[in-house]
Amino acid sequence: MQFLAYVDHKFMHPPIVSTRKGGSFYASHASLKVKNIWDEWEVEGTCLRAQWYRLKGKPRGADSEDPDGRRMMDYGNVIHEYEIERIKRSGTYIDDEIAFYDEAHNISGRVDAIVYNPMSKSEPKEMMGVELKTVGGVYTSGGALVPGPKGFGPKPQHLLQTMVYADYYKDGISTWLILYFDRSSGKSAQHIVILTPDGVSVNGQLRDWKIENIYKRWELLTGYLEEDELPPTDYTMFYNQEKLDVMLERQQLTKTQCAMMKSGKPLAIGDAQCRWCNFSEECDPVACKAL
Repeated sequence: MQFLAYVDHKFMHPPIVSTRKGGSFYASHASLKVKNIWDEWEVEGTCLRAQWYRLKGKPRGADSEDPDGRRMMDYGNVIHEYEIERIKRSGTYIDDEIAFYDEAHNISGRVDAIVYNPMSKSEPKEMMGVELKTVGGVYTSGGALVPGPKGFGPKPQHLLQTMVYADYYKDGISTWLILYFDRSSGKSAQHIVILTPDGVSVNGQLRDWKIENIYKRWELLTGYLEEDELPPTDYTMFYNQEKLDVMLERQQLTKTQCAMMKSGKPLAIGDAQCRWCNFSEECDPVACKAL
């Protein structure tokens, strides 16, 4: 066995395993049904079926044992610690890694940091919540670092997670920051999030994303869990021909994909959420074999 492979194996299989309780919903798994630009309903955030598998104790797939993926995650943790140290030195630091549990909705999580607003002129100074995220490329950040096809803003899953925190801490913290850092270039970006009765303000632009609709999704999942019924999947590993035809008409495909469609060659694309899901083999074993 190569030395690095041995180190990877020992790190991925420690002698003492985590004792974290898994019976609560995770704030990072928040989801929401929204209307897209074609006035169609679609899901943003974590698939209910994936959450169902986790809460039912289903074994995670092989991807969860990937040392390269774990290494990339740990690189993100190193950047996180570095940025927290910079915040501490700025004089705005209050606390970090704040354990979160919303008993009313059975949601757990961990807030990255709480800071003083350096621009606040009130006494005591206004507090702000901070979420730190890392990405693996400026132009693959989905608009989180630089404007993309859908504009400039945080990734949907990060926005939904922050909305959950913002609602829980609404009596003391009204402004939240989502900070992005690129692991490859060191570039960064900031997004300002404020929860309102009409939705959520992101960088001054109101989105019709209601916090109560996030909770309704978890209420729906609770029903499936209690009935021991598998919920429908919110995403798909491979799009069917009808979906591909619509995407071609709407110019949602790349030039290469368009050429394949027009030449009659099979096009095997689908939702990234399924490709990265730890339960994809449990959910759709046939499609996984085709990868």
